[in-house]
Amino acid sequence: IYPSPLLRKESYYDYIDAQQQYVHFHFHKSISQEKLSEELSQYHFGILPHFRSEKSNLSDEKMRTASSLKLFNYLEGGLPVIVSAELEFMAWLVKRYKIGFAIQKEDVVNLKKMVIAYDYRELQKNVIEARQKLSYHNTSKRLIQFLETKLFNAPSHHNNL
Repeated sequence: IYPSPLLRKESYYDYIDAQQQYVHFHFHKSISQEKLSEELSQYHFGILPHFRSEKSNLSDEKMRTASSLKLFNYLEGGLPVIVSAELEFMAWLVKRYKIGFAIQKEDVVNLKKMVIAYDYRELQKNVIEARQKLSYHNTSKRLIQFLETKLFNAPSHHNNL
C-alpha cells in the first residue's frame, strides 16, 4: 500500500494491523500522484485490504460507501483490483466491471489460489475498458446533471456539455 500523503492517521490502523498479520503486506512511503501510476504499473494487482480491526474507528457507513482514490490509481496503472468485501461500494464496482475480485479476511490465506483461478489477461482488458468508462471525461455530464437535479433540485443547464 502506498498511502496518500493526505490520509488521516485514523485510516492507517487497518493497514498497520494488516502489515503485522501478513508477511507479504507492505506499507510503503507515500509517492506523489505524478509518479504513482508508473510505480504501480510494475505490479500485477492492486489491493484494498481494509479488513476492519478492533482498533479502527471507521463507521459502518464509511465501510459501506467509501470510494478510495487507490481504486482509481490502480485502474490508471492498469492493475486489476483485489478488494475487501467489507468495502461494499468498491467491491460492487470491481464486480460490476469485472476488474478483479472481492475477498473476506479469511480468504487471505488462499489468495494465491484465488488469483490463479482468474484469467489475468481478461481482467487487464476489463481494467482498460473500465478506465475509459469511468473517466471523468466520460462521466462529467452525468455528474453535473445528478448534482443539479438531485442535490439542487434544479433543471440541468448543461445538456450541451
